[in-house]
Amino acid sequence: MSTQFYEDLADRYDVFINWRNRVKREKPFFDHLLRERFATSILDCGCGTGEQAIFWADEAYRVKGIDPSPRMIDIARGKAAEREIEVDFEVLGIEELNGNIHGTFDLVACLGNTLVHLLDEPSLQRAATAFRSVTKPGGLLVIQLLNYTRILTFNDRFFPSKNGPLGNDEYIFVRFYDFGPTRLTFNMLTLHREGKEWKMDIARTPHYPWQEAEVTQALLRAGFEEVICYGGFDFAPFDPDRSSDLILVAE
Repeated sequence: MSTQFYEDLADRYDVFINWRNRVKREKPFFDHLLRERFATSILDCGCGTGEQAIFWADEAYRVKGIDPSPRMIDIARGKAAEREIEVDFEVLGIEELNGNIHGTFDLVACLGNTLVHLLDEPSLQRAATAFRSVTKPGGLLVIQLLNYTRILTFNDRFFPSKNGPLGNDEYIFVRFYDFGPTRLTFNMLTLHREGKEWKMDIARTPHYPWQEAEVTQALLRAGFEEVICYGGFDFAPFDPDRSSDLILVAE
């Protein structure tokens, strides 16, 4: 994973994530899973600036959030302290879970398309094994990815543009893929207005377009007993040609 990409992005990350809408959309899905398992503990892998982890902690779950970006974790810790909500945040990557996390969790979540930063099959398998090591017996793992079957089939390069203010400044984010033989290059063009002047920069990081069968097989090899796939947080069936997301729930 290119940690530097997210170190540079961290201070403006929340500008283009509509956390209120995202949490509202995902809440019924997770409420159902958490109640069904009588869950009390959650591990948020790739927690970014911590909004999801803080939301769960505010709902009385014991929450740990990990992310390999030190700046993202600094921001997350600052938010939790400001809101007086207890969350254990740690600088840690997914592949480092095994042996570095004490205890297990009722729910392990890897959201926000995080898994695409694992760029080859051995890395994916190490992550799957690490997820299994921190999931309680009878617990659940939830992974959210974009539906790369659809993206690759229809050469769907561009994401919706995002914009928003940060202090007195304004930002516009244009995100798009370049397609390589096996990997994708994720590009983020940032337009930044400071006063009357606009500035521009572009950052890039590699992604691997993991698809349903590959991830499912890695999870089963790691010791998960069952993997169910959905096309969104509304429990819709996964349709490779139509679904925007791929949600995998592993037990």
